[in-house]
Amino acid sequence: MTGGGGSAARARTARGERLSRVSIDSGKCQGHGRCVLIAPAYFDMDDAGFGVVLRDEVDAADKADVDEAVLSCPEHAVILE
Repeated sequence: MTGGGGSAARARTARGERLSRVSIDSGKCQGHGRCVLIAPAYFDMDDAGFGVVLRDEVDAADKADVDEAVLSCPEHAVILE
């Protein structure tokens, strides 16, 4: 499940700001949960214990946390574009 930023995201795009997007490769995720601990506003665990993205558009203020989640995933399943 992913969510969008709605009108705020469109406003940032209209101003020429590049939005970062985060995703989880479900084929690689093993359910360690580090992403959830580091950036709980962006990640959660599904009923089977695997990571899911709550919000895919990363706010500039949160980018450092999401970057840390990417680097902390031992399976390299968290992707920031």
